[in-house]
Amino acid sequence: MRDVTITLLSKKPSELNKFLNNFFDEEVDVTEEAFMWSCIYQEPLASVNLISTLIDNSEKYKIEALISIEHLNSIKVSDENIDDLIKLMYFRYYT
Repeated sequence: MRDVTITLLSKKPSELNKFLNNFFDEEVDVTEEAFMWSCIYQEPLASVNLISTLIDNSEKYKIEALISIEHLNSIKVSDENIDDLIKLMYFRYYT
């Protein structure tokens, strides 16, 4: 199993909606009042664009990201650990 689950959390209504609709360049079915959104990626590195974009725009969007690899404990994604998380996924699944 190679599943990676990304969960986004926001304290402000409509923040997730704004970010996801900008990220995907199309309408995403997220209600304006949503404070949480999750997506399961079957190809782990496909999640990298989402979490990288969120971290790169952390000043614009006040959203926290959690990552769970193979349904293990969730880890909060941050500027400090994003490179290590990407390397972990790459070496675990693609080498």
